[in-house]
Amino acid sequence: MIYATKILFVWQRLIPEYCVNLWLERVAWVGSQNCVVSTFPSGKSAKLHVYGQTERCCRKLVKNYGGKLIKTKGSDWIKASLQPIILPFPPHLCVVSEGQVPKKWRHLPKLWIPAGMAFGTGDHATTGMCLRQVLQRCRGGKKRVLDLGTGSGILALAAAAQGHAVVAMDFDAESIRTAKANIKRNEISGSVRWIHADVKTWEPKGSKFDLIVANLFSSLLIVALPKMKRWLKPEGEVILSGVLKTQLPEVLSELSRLKLEVKRVLKKGKWVCIVVGS
Repeated sequence: MIYATKILFVWQRLIPEYCVNLWLERVAWVGSQNCVVSTFPSGKSAKLHVYGQTERCCRKLVKNYGGKLIKTKGSDWIKASLQPIILPFPPHLCVVSEGQVPKKWRHLPKLWIPAGMAFGTGDHATTGMCLRQVLQRCRGGKKRVLDLGTGSGILALAAAAQGHAVVAMDFDAESIRTAKANIKRNEISGSVRWIHADVKTWEPKGSKFDLIVANLFSSLLIVALPKMKRWLKPEGEVILSGVLKTQLPEVLSELSRLKLEVKRVLKKGKWVCIVVGS
């Protein structure tokens, strides 16, 4: 597995539960794929982790926001915090981190994504909702797909497994390294071009995209939406997630301002996924 011996740096802080949204926006600069919030039964407090980062990044977080830095071996962290994941997305594929797939799902094509420190094995609400929409919209014909905030590469690999050409970008270099390792674990008929860049400054080369998927924080989505509109082909679609229910009105307002059509709004727990047309 990835990170079997690598030393990982994790930033941890206890926060009031009613301030979770504020804190997620506050640390958005580290990348949404690196943030995990754990709540407690009391409903009064929560624990915020930022993981997979460099020591320098974590020390900056401690300096700016308090909390503490945790230094651990990747194998110890994964073993302590992650269990094998088997997620069926019939009739398209089954996402597997490790272990035996139940008999009723063995006929599905497998997408192997080991549980690692890059975000995205499909079990998080935002990833799962995006993945279902990507699989539905990648049926038939060759498409050009853009995956912004690729994390583990799961959405890019799912599209490429259907034979499509994908450009996958992430601000976090470790995510790109992980995603490149994940593509080697799978039989992929399409192609993926991996890019380490910041969506706020990056501009793609080549033709426009049939499908764009962006699983990012809402503040970053709002900044990037005008660019996504420019990158999208006529009749193309955008899948947006990483949006909390409380942030939905602000995102919908920006979509209205840009004259982008909202086709579907899906909700799972406190998270929202929006399907948009040009």
